[in-house]
Amino acid sequence: MKTKIFLLNVIALLCSESVCAQNYKPVDNASEVKFTAENLGIDLDAFVRGLKGTIIFNPSNLNEAVFNVSVDATSIHSETELLATHLKNKKEYFYISKYPTISFVSTTIRANSKNESGFIVTGLLTIKDVTKSISFPFTTGIQNNGLVFSANFKINRKDFNLGGGFTVSEIVDVSLKVLAQ
Repeated sequence: MKTKIFLLNVIALLCSESVCAQNYKPVDNASEVKFTAENLGIDLDAFVRGLKGTIIFNPSNLNEAVFNVSVDATSIHSETELLATHLKNKKEYFYISKYPTISFVSTTIRANSKNESGFIVTGLLTIKDVTKSISFPFTTGIQNNGLVFSANFKINRKDFNLGGGFTVSEIVDVSLKVLAQ
């Protein structure tokens, strides 16, 4: 525990007031939001753009930390145009004509007891017309006068009424690398 407190204090000292103790905006063109689902044993990757929102983060004051971010579901793209079109337009998938935004709003952020340099965020993820509480670990680093937030976690697509036949894995891997300045 003393090591964790020491590391959080070191991070707080290394971060200048201009880097750590302010509101940040995600930098969309320097960030990546990716999700991967397995279909017939093949990993299919898709990406979204249009990342926007507000991030308030100071590792020495997690009680005031907030993530309120969204992505533009209409921007879904992949290596194959057919997959992207399918994901965007089918009612059983993202159905972007009715649900153009995917959003996440944090409810708590705490230090990760299993990773001395990491954190755990809990919040409300909204996809289509479903909002569910999820938690996932993340790490931060300093880059380009801002912070980079990195996370890898899993969601169950059926929890969000995201269809697909029995050949598509229910578990979707989500990977985030978000630059915020």
